[in-house]
Amino acid sequence: MCCIANLPTPTPAPAMSTRQRRRHRKSASMDSYFCLSALTSKDFLAPTVPRVAPAPLKSISTKEAAAPEEREDTIRHQPESFHRRAHTEDFRDSTVPDFLQNISFSRTTTCSNRRHRKRKTVRFSTVHIREHEIVIGDSPSCDTGIPISLGWGYASSLNTKVDSYERSREGVRKTCSGNIAADELQLSRRKRMTLLAEVGGYAWKDLVREERRLRMRERAEFFGRKAPTN
Repeated sequence: MCCIANLPTPTPAPAMSTRQRRRHRKSASMDSYFCLSALTSKDFLAPTVPRVAPAPLKSISTKEAAAPEEREDTIRHQPESFHRRAHTEDFRDSTVPDFLQNISFSRTTTCSNRRHRKRKTVRFSTVHIREHEIVIGDSPSCDTGIPISLGWGYASSLNTKVDSYERSREGVRKTCSGNIAADELQLSRRKRMTLLAEVGGYAWKDLVREERRLRMRERAEFFGRKAPTN
């Protein structure tokens, strides 16, 4: 069984004049404008977050209040403190390897041991003097007279103290360094002949004959002839 209700028929809108149409369009456009601006506003697009009551503030002590400032000072002065620590002995606890620390400190220990170590010294107590015989030599650098040299034979050695030997040599040394000059070591022809005669035991006639033989040999070598044996 169905029932059909008699619905009221809509009444048509009254006809509007041209002026009323224009006003209607203007008001409709204004309403749409304000509606669009409200939709695009930030207050409308922002998500709705429920507001929460702020938590009560905690009581901060003086130490906790000064802690951030201390941390800032520590961070700010960290390079300076590290620079100071590098020049002290506390640097051993830093990031330097162990073998470098051992090298540096072992070197310091070695230097300290060297200071306390006794210096090595050399001492002379006795001078042993051996007098060799003087014989006729064969040095080609001798232009005049007979050259002399030391033979293999020698007399008994003489032992004396170093201090007494140095005192006896003070009158002989004439140079600034205390040694005999090189020109004083050169002996003249007369001195060499005297040493050979008095010390070497040669006769004067034997020395004259030997000097003549040396001159003849030098002359023969100069002209390329065979020198006489006698």
